Amino acid sequence: MSLNGDALSFPASITEKDCARLSGPGLKAFRHITPAWGLSTNDQVKLLGHPSRSTYYRWLRKQKSGERLVIPYDVLMRISAVLNIYRSLFDRFPVKEEALIWMTGRHHAPVFDGRSPLVVMLEDGDRGLEVVARYLHSWR
Repeated sequence: MSLNGDALSFPASITEKDCARLSGPGLKAFRHITPAWGLSTNDQVKLLGHPSRSTYYRWLRKQKSGERLVIPYDVLMRISAVLNIYRSLFDRFPVKEEALIWMTGRHHAPVFDGRSPLVVMLEDGDRGLEVVARYLHSWR
């Protein structure tokens, strides 16, 4: 994932222990945010890089039961990008509904090309997450 530089900076890798420590809370936050954005389970899986549905549901079961959960690094980086976008939205739009309107509305800035930020994230994968995160970061 190329989410690094001025706007976002992630380590090149983290230990399995770090992945285990971050996986449960990260997935829980992801599951709190994405339904509020109106994303279906299919869309959530797409944002995570297309793990199989059975893998996704296994992660959810483990997270809910408190079992040891180790989500792969690349998926954790996608979750981190979603959390970063959510935080940036909250900083920019203190009213939740305004943030949702921004996320789902079509934008004509060249990076969006008439699409909504959510569509950019879903259609363009890692690059879409990076585009939206950087765009929001530039407002800070």
